[in-house]
Formats: sequence, C-alpha cells, structure tokens
Amino acid sequence: ELYAEMLAHAGGAFAQIARRVAAARPGSGSSVLVHCTAGKDRTGVAVAVLLDAVGADREAIVADYASSHANLVGAWEAGMVAAIEAMGVTVTPSLRALVTATPAEAMVATIDRIDADYGGGAGHLAAAGLGRRARGAASRAPGRVSADSDAVVARLRLAGSVFAEDEAALLREA
Repeated sequence: ELYAEMLAHAGGAFAQIARRVAAARPGSGSSVLVHCTAGKDRTGVAVAVLLDAVGADREAIVADYASSHANLVGAWEAGMVAAIEAMGVTVTPSLRALVTATPAEAMVATIDRIDADYGGGAGHLAAAGLGRRARGAASRAPGRVSADSDAVVARLRLAGSVFAEDEAALLREA
C-alpha cells in the first residue's frame, strides 16, 4: 500500500531522479547517490522504476531490493528501534518489519502495479513528465538486461543526452 501511494504521488520526484542519473557523465566528476533514511522504501521504489524503465531483469530488481534487509539489521535497526521507543511507541513485530524488512513479494507487487497502471517503468516516468525521446532512447535496445549491467548505465546516459537535447530545444523555442 505504501509503495502504491509512492507510485501515485511521487512520479515527479522519480522523473527528476531519472534525469539526474542520466545526466551523470563518466570522467566529469559527476555522480549520483540515490538514498533515503533506510534506502529501501523511497529509494527502492525509485530505483525499481528506473531499472524497469531501462529494461533491467525484473528478477534482478526484486533480488536487489530484497538484499537490502541485510544492510538494515544490526546497529541501524537497533538505532531505529531505540528512536521509535524514545517517542513512546511500542515496537511490535509488525512495526519492526515495516522499518527493516524488504520482502521480495513487496517489490513484485510494486512492479506488477507499475505494469498495470503505467505499462512499465518507462510509462510511469512518462506520466511524470519525462520526455518521450528520452524514454525511447532509454528503452531502445531490445530485451532485458541484468540490473547491474553496463547496458543499464548506457541506456540511462543515452536517455539523459536525449532529454538534455529536448530541454535545450524547448528553451530555444521559448
């Protein structure tokens, strides 16, 4: 439910993240770090949308999201639980899971929702205002690719280049 709300209301932020990721150029000193408090909810959904938009293998997207749990247990989890308890809230097992769990089925449901509502990650970014040429460039290569492959990075860079050209053309016309 939380991720569905993000999809419905955070599309503009996801499109902006896509623009920034695509604009980072090797050797230029530019890079992009996408993060939030835990790196699983807002970051997980944003990265899933981007990876799906450029054709990353869905099983790899889900596995990447699910692997985040290992980074949340231990000191980070203890600190979050302590902060919640300091506010006078009893930490139940379901609340602990909400804070630290990254169940694969949550991301599967999210990707299914992206497909049902937008026709995929590229459609979601389109609905959020990412330019048509940029989306086409990002998804032009056929087939799906590994989530950590150079093809994903290349597609995002190509989308960023095309987006920048579209933006420049719009500015010239204004």
